[in-house]
Amino acid sequence: MENTDRFVRYRAFGRDIDGPAGLSLSPAPIETTPGEDPALRLQPEASLRVSIDENLPPLLHDVEDYPGGPKFYVWQEGESIGVQYDRWRTRLMPGEARIDFAELPPDGPTLVEDAGDEYRRFRFSLAMERVFLPLYALFSMPDVVALHGSAVVLDGKAYLFIGRSGAGKSTTAYEFVRRGATLLADDLVVADVARGIALGGAPTLRLWKGEGALPEAQEDRSLWQHDKSKRWFRISAEHGAASAVPIAAIIMLDPDTLEGQRDVRPGLEQSSQREALTDLLGQTFDLSHGSSEWMVARFRNAARLIREYPFYHFRYVKSADGKATHMDALYKAIVDLASE
Repeated sequence: MENTDRFVRYRAFGRDIDGPAGLSLSPAPIETTPGEDPALRLQPEASLRVSIDENLPPLLHDVEDYPGGPKFYVWQEGESIGVQYDRWRTRLMPGEARIDFAELPPDGPTLVEDAGDEYRRFRFSLAMERVFLPLYALFSMPDVVALHGSAVVLDGKAYLFIGRSGAGKSTTAYEFVRRGATLLADDLVVADVARGIALGGAPTLRLWKGEGALPEAQEDRSLWQHDKSKRWFRISAEHGAASAVPIAAIIMLDPDTLEGQRDVRPGLEQSSQREALTDLLGQTFDLSHGSSEWMVARFRNAARLIREYPFYHFRYVKSADGKATHMDALYKAIVDLASE
């Protein structure tokens, strides 16, 4: 990835981005909006190409992305933020509207065996859309919170879905897109609470689905080079929102909370602010070794989001065969909410 001299202008997370060709982001519109921030530039930087664990300073974040997955490191470098994930190390520089990046040398431990340039480009694009760009947005704006979840757009408003692992956040976004909604974000939703907006990410979904499950997808491939892997689907830009969208509501998906009450129809239940804040904080991105300033800002932004936007639980029982049998009820509930 370091040797490319061809740059393309994309649009994601509320701003234009100049980066290497081949990223899975939406193309930037031809017309620009007056007063917008300058384009964020993704720039190769050879000095970052060091061995996997070399020269890591005291860390703000040091966890596995998921059990058995790649390590995810974050640290402070003066006014910049260092991030290392999978095969890449980056330097996030909000003051200069720039992200420097480099691929780590192959002699360190790698996630998978080298499978050629095409697979490397895919892994780079995935790391950029899933980790580096959302974190840049998170660290570059003081009033932002990042939620583990998905988001869709209906009638020009954003509906944010959160929930514990396996609750069906990505599946919900997938089912909404199939019903005509626009995908805003999947996996990590970045919300600017000061402006009341959610930022559009890449037009991609990660699902426990088989090949061809999303016929309209422009790309369909396994995330990892083994059988037990989610699939990654890239949908057309017209089905994804790359800019910012006003927030309508936050919905926490609560599967199996109606166990023993199968005669009760699944539906939305508005939560108290205290319950909502507890649930929301459990689903926000947090640094494993964050400073007190980080923790205060995270709590403040989450509390403001709860104060200003309704928070609902959607309680349902999962189908025994794993099918999304609750989706008709959820979609109707959100459509009714949007029409109010």
